[in-house]
Amino acid sequence: MNPSLQASRAWTLPLLAAVAAATLATSSPAAWAEAAPAAAATAEERHALAGSYLLSDGRTLVVAQRGRQLLLTLDTQERPLQRVSAARLRSTDGRLELDFALRANGLVDGVTLRQRGG
Repeated sequence: MNPSLQASRAWTLPLLAAVAAATLATSSPAAWAEAAPAAAATAEERHALAGSYLLSDGRTLVVAQRGRQLLLTLDTQERPLQRVSAARLRSTDGRLELDFALRANGLVDGVTLRQRGG
């Protein structure tokens, strides 16, 4: 096995477990709406999460910072984002959720997009 993949897994799995344990949100879409809102994203978090991400289906997801707000652009639709945790953002309409894989230094290794309902 590629040593760099092992190192990546060693850092990513504990981080994702900690993020999952630290948030009220679950993978259940109904629970997304029930989760208590978290504090607003800090300037450092907004800066770290902003960027363009190529999804596995070939689409590009863009997280942009506009003032203190983070915005998601996907398929030409722009949606405001709210912070759920340091590594999780959700669209304010509750239809999209982004889970960021963060390194120990706060840089982003990747993002997982989850969509809810049609």
